[in-house]
Amino acid sequence: MIVIAPLVNPDGFLSRPQKRTNSGGVDVNRNFPTKDWKRSRKDRHYSGPHANSESETKFQIALMNRFKPSHIISIHSPLGCNDYDGPSSDLDSLVIWLKKVSRENGLPFRRYQVFPGSLGNYAGMERGIHTLTLELPSSEALKGPEYFDQFKRMFLDILDLTP
Repeated sequence: MIVIAPLVNPDGFLSRPQKRTNSGGVDVNRNFPTKDWKRSRKDRHYSGPHANSESETKFQIALMNRFKPSHIISIHSPLGCNDYDGPSSDLDSLVIWLKKVSRENGLPFRRYQVFPGSLGNYAGMERGIHTLTLELPSSEALKGPEYFDQFKRMFLDILDLTP
């Protein structure tokens, strides 16, 4: 089963200019109830009044609880890279694959630190769900078809399909 949540931060995506936070100023990718969650008031990384305080976070957790995914692909912007958080069993073959798709799609594979309250930390590190974050170079909606073409092979590989 494949579940698609096409937009989990509509406030930020639809605001002009686009922003990382919701209408309450909370960075919803720092609001997950991780063991190391802490309230932060750093400019764009305000994590909220308490963990799991935001409806966007609650929605994503409800999806995980209902569908119990083994893999999550999270699409962000604008860092322009591929990042992975999750189980390290067979990590060597995963890293080899990530380096291969990084060459194919033109974005580097980078292992960023795990942030308190992030989806990668919550799902990948604490719950053992393979979590791949595709950081697009931008979030311009008009680039959607171009990005789909650029990353189609990676998605097909993940889904174990052929074109």
